[in-house]
Amino acid sequence: MHTVKRKHMSLQLFLCLLEVFHLTDKGYASPVTVPVTLTTTLGDVVGVRQTTGATPVDTFYGIPYAQPPVGPMRFKPPVAPEPWDGAKCGLEKPNSCWQVVDIYFDNFWGANMWNPNTPRSEDCLYLNVWRPACDSGCQPKTIMVWIFGGGFFAGTSTLDVYNAAQLAARNDVIVVTIGFRIGIFGFFYLGNDSAPGNAGLLDQVMALKWVKDNAVNLGGSPDDITIFGESSGAVSAGFHLLSPLSKDLFKYAIMQSASPLAFWSLQDVEFASSRARKLARDLSCNLESASDVLTCLQAVSAEKFVNFTYEYNTEPYLDVAFGPVVDGNFLTDNPVSIIKRGEAKKTRVILGVNKNEGYYFEVYAHKAIFDPLNKNGTISETDYQTILTYLFNNDTAVIQEVKQKYPVDSNNSFSTNIDSITGDMFFKCPVVDFAELYSRHSDAVYMYSFEHRTSQTPWPEWMGVLHGYEIEVIFGLPLAAGSNYTEAEKGLSSLMMKLWTDFAKTGKPSPTDEDHWPEYKPDEQAYVVIDIGGLRTDHRLRDDQCPFMVNNAGK
Repeated sequence: MHTVKRKHMSLQLFLCLLEVFHLTDKGYASPVTVPVTLTTTLGDVVGVRQTTGATPVDTFYGIPYAQPPVGPMRFKPPVAPEPWDGAKCGLEKPNSCWQVVDIYFDNFWGANMWNPNTPRSEDCLYLNVWRPACDSGCQPKTIMVWIFGGGFFAGTSTLDVYNAAQLAARNDVIVVTIGFRIGIFGFFYLGNDSAPGNAGLLDQVMALKWVKDNAVNLGGSPDDITIFGESSGAVSAGFHLLSPLSKDLFKYAIMQSASPLAFWSLQDVEFASSRARKLARDLSCNLESASDVLTCLQAVSAEKFVNFTYEYNTEPYLDVAFGPVVDGNFLTDNPVSIIKRGEAKKTRVILGVNKNEGYYFEVYAHKAIFDPLNKNGTISETDYQTILTYLFNNDTAVIQEVKQKYPVDSNNSFSTNIDSITGDMFFKCPVVDFAELYSRHSDAVYMYSFEHRTSQTPWPEWMGVLHGYEIEVIFGLPLAAGSNYTEAEKGLSSLMMKLWTDFAKTGKPSPTDEDHWPEYKPDEQAYVVIDIGGLRTDHRLRDDQCPFMVNNAGK
C-alpha cells in the first residue's frame, strides 16, 4: 500500500511539474522560469519562480494551514492539518470561502474585481506565499501577512489586486496572504462549545502560527513578522493587537481604513446568539440540546446557508449579519477596556484612511439616489435629508447637530457631505479614535490619509479616492508589466511600497529625504497626506467632526 502511495505521489508531482510549462492562463502576471520547492513543517510544496523585471519571485499557492472545516468541524475552531507524503502542487489559487457574490451592478468591473475569483467552498483554509528568489547565502527576510477585507462577510486571499509579486520582488520581503472563514461559517455564535464564535479570527490565529513556525523555511525570521490588512482586515489586525492568542505571533501591524473601534466591528453577544438561534429555527433546527442544533445545522448545505445571508442583512450599510464577538477566548473584553488596562500588545503601528471613504457604501445603500453608472453624483436636498434620517435613526436633534458639524457649502454639495458623514462614521473616526487611544499605550503610531485617485479606478470620477483603492498602489500593480498607470503613479506605488516595507523591517516608515512622516502624538495628532507629489504633514484629522461622530455612530 505504501509503495502504491509513493507511486501516486510521484505521478502527482510529475503532473505538477508538467503544468509549470502551461501557466499562461493561471493568473501568473510574469513569465514562469523553473519549478521550485518549499519545505514546510508538514511537507513539501511545489511552486514556480517568476521574473518580474526585478528580482525573480517564488510563488506558492494553496498551502494548507488547517484541516478543511467541513462536516462536524463546521463552526468549530480550526484544527492543524496532517503531514503529507510527497509534494503538494502549489500552482493553482486555492478555493475562496463561501460567500454571497456581488451582482448588484451586474458585470461592472468596479464591483466584480472584489468578487471571489476561485471556486467557493468550505474547504478554504489555505495561504499563498511570494518570496524573493534566493538559492544560497540568503539573509533572513521580513515577512508580511495580508488579511483581506470585506466586512467579515466577503473577500478572498486570491484576488488579482492581492498579487504580491511586485511587493516582494522590489522590496525584498516575503508576503503571505491568508484565507479564513467569513459570514455564517466564520462567525456563527451560540455562546457554547457547539458554536463558540470567532472561528474566522481563530483561523487567522492558526495561519499566523503557521507562518511563525515556518518562517525559517520561508526564508524569514519568526521574530520579524508584520501583519497588515484593509477594512475588516484592518479590524482583524487591530484585534490581534488585543488578543492573548495572537499578540505574540507578530511584531508590527498596519491597519488600512478601519479599526476595532468601529461600531460595526463587534456584535453584542446576546444579539449574536439570538440571531444564530433564529437562523436555526428558520432552518428547522430548533431542537432542545445545543449539540442537536449543531448536528442539524452541520447537515445543511453551504449554499443554502449563504442564500440565507440575504435574509439576515437588515441594514444597507455594511451590515455584518454574523460578526466578531467578545467570546472570552480570542477577545476577553471590549477593545477600549483592553487598551486602557494596558493589556494590548505594545508595539508600533501604521494606520490611516482614504480621502473618500463613504461613497463606495452610499452607491450600494442608496442606489436609486447614487447610481454610479447613470448619474453624475449630485443629489437633491430631499435626498440628503432622506439619507440623514436613515443614518441617524430619524433623531431630529442629532440630525440638526450633523448639519451644523457638516455645513453645506455654497455649491449645495449635499453629495460631498454625505460622503464625509458616511466615511467619518464607518471608517475615519474609528481610525482617529484608535490612534488617539492606542498612541498613549504603544511604542509608536504613524497615521496617514491617502488622497490620490489613480487613473485606473473603475468607478466614476466624482466618487474620488474610494475605500479600498490604495491597495493596488501598495501591492505594486502600477509596476506590473503591461499596466496602464501613469509614470507618476508608478512612482507613488514605489514610494508606498517602500514606506510599508521599511516600516515592516524597522518599525519606522522611511520616506525620501524631501519628505517626513512624524509620529502621531495625542497632543499634536500629526499625520501625513500621501498624494502623487509625495508626503505632506498635517494635523488633527477630522478633529471637528470625530468627537461628535464617535458618540453618535451606530446609535
